[in-house]
Amino acid sequence: MVKSRVSRCGVGTIVGLAAGLIVLAGCGGDETPKAGKGTTTGTKGDGKAATPAAKQAWADRVFDIYVSAFKETNAALEKEPPAAEALPKLQAIRDKAIEALVPLGREREAMDAAAKAQADSQLRMKTMMSGFETSDTWKAFAKLNDGTYNVTKMKTDEEKAFQKLLFGMNIITQYACFELLKKQEPKEAERLGIK
Repeated sequence: MVKSRVSRCGVGTIVGLAAGLIVLAGCGGDETPKAGKGTTTGTKGDGKAATPAAKQAWADRVFDIYVSAFKETNAALEKEPPAAEALPKLQAIRDKAIEALVPLGREREAMDAAAKAQADSQLRMKTMMSGFETSDTWKAFAKLNDGTYNVTKMKTDEEKAFQKLLFGMNIITQYACFELLKKQEPKEAERLGIK
């Protein structure tokens, strides 16, 4: 049985039989405007507070991307292809989510500290209230992690790389919360020019 505990920046700690997984809520939409004049954050890139509606919209978009990444992952792995075959598909899903989340992280960075905290709170609430941890999407993903693609079954370097990507889907929303990305994946933050 998988349990979830939500913490900072929409992060939920998922505890399974084999290992704890960190879940970050993801959001979506095809349009992810950059922080600045006319963005939905309510800032002008000057660190001012975002409006309540803007913070909710930010959280909704992050969460939508997160859920979409899980759905795409489940669809790609539904027939449980060998890890080596599935690796490029999983990488593409991850890259697509990152591409959508980083601009949202930049929007968040343009907020002042209070607005960031409120946006994070909105994301946590969205994650908790959505029922995602009991959804069929989550259950299918957990089954993949605990079953065919369990870390204990991954032996080759390619299989281990695949499992790392699969496991990492749980923390994909760190790309919209730069403090967390810098702490958990400093090389990734550096690669993306996040300082």
